[in-house]
Amino acid sequence: MVAPTVPTAPSISREAMAGTWTVASDNPDCRIILAFTKWSGGYRAATRRCNSEELGSVTAWDVKGDSVILVDSNGSQVASLYSAGPERYDGSMAGGAAISFTR
Repeated sequence: MVAPTVPTAPSISREAMAGTWTVASDNPDCRIILAFTKWSGGYRAATRRCNSEELGSVTAWDVKGDSVILVDSNGSQVASLYSAGPERYDGSMAGGAAISFTR
């Protein structure tokens, strides 16, 4: 008997993630900027025009395995996302809310 294959998320590179992304949120102008500057907790990140306190707390990001991890200034994980297609990442916030990036 052959074991069923489990689909895996495409690998994610830091280089591909760096830049500005539109975040699906309560404000259509919500953006997250993922810089390639080393920062406490990974690489520097900032949000603009996002109403969510959780999103506003993001200060760093990094790639761990097949996930993009967003963290706050205390190093606590705020969100985790995975590739959901070309230029799209979906995941969840630490509080359980869905999060999605596109560009």
